[in-house]
Amino acid sequence: MSKRKIQDLETPALLLDLPTMESNLRKMAKFISQGKAALRPHFKNHQNVWLSKKQLEAGAIGISSAPRAHVWRSRGQRRRRMEHREIREKLPRAA
Repeated sequence: MSKRKIQDLETPALLLDLPTMESNLRKMAKFISQGKAALRPHFKNHQNVWLSKKQLEAGAIGISSAPRAHVWRSRGQRRRRMEHREIREKLPRAA
């Protein structure tokens, strides 16, 4: 894989420090496994299906989302909670 310069990336782009992200996921998993909290990260923060799956694998009980739910649902995500009232014509896509 060739290295690209940040300024050459199309935007918006999600840039991650993978070791830090994985460390944070492990810390989150440890905390919630102790029964101190349940976690439902908000999809709007990163808008990335791959990262949502990582959060679920680490123990999140679901992913919170707004109208973009129909996007990640079409890619295999099933657990969701709508935070905003959906527009009537969009409901079939999110169901």
